Amino acid sequence: MVYFAIDRTDLFIPVAEKFGKIGWIRWLGKHLNFLFVDRFNPDLKAIRKMISLMENGKCLVIAPEGTRSLTGSLNEGKPGVAYLAARSGFPVVPAAITGTADKVVLANVRRFRKSYITLTGGQPFIIPPLPNKDRDVALQKYTDEIMCRIAVLLPEKYRGVYAQHPMLKELSGK
Repeated sequence: MVYFAIDRTDLFIPVAEKFGKIGWIRWLGKHLNFLFVDRFNPDLKAIRKMISLMENGKCLVIAPEGTRSLTGSLNEGKPGVAYLAARSGFPVVPAAITGTADKVVLANVRRFRKSYITLTGGQPFIIPPLPNKDRDVALQKYTDEIMCRIAVLLPEKYRGVYAQHPMLKELSGK
């Protein structure tokens, strides 16, 4: 999706390792710079690879929830995104996508209709380095900030688990 919306050729995207076992996705991944990762265990090799690619000027595109949302609204973000942002020091550009709910897209494909998908980008921001103490607390705070900055770009009905988050209210000015 993002490949069609952003005019850059230096993007790379982490994808669940289970998809690396499917031939056509593995082939597609070579052309679209997929990096297959273990979503359920700390994948230090993949983290090092992502940081190395970013340090070499590549642009990471990552779903902070670790998967697609089946409901179309936000699920809880995973701390890996915040860790990468804090560890690398690179800016985070929040992006919100609507119109990609599986039911809607599949129904449109069956009827040979277009799906109307919207990608909304937010302002870049920097996540501070992780402190030496209370790293888990800081990581959760950073994850919530990333997710709330995405949520503020979405219509209210898609904000999911972040709909009532105090940081969202602060960011949206409500």
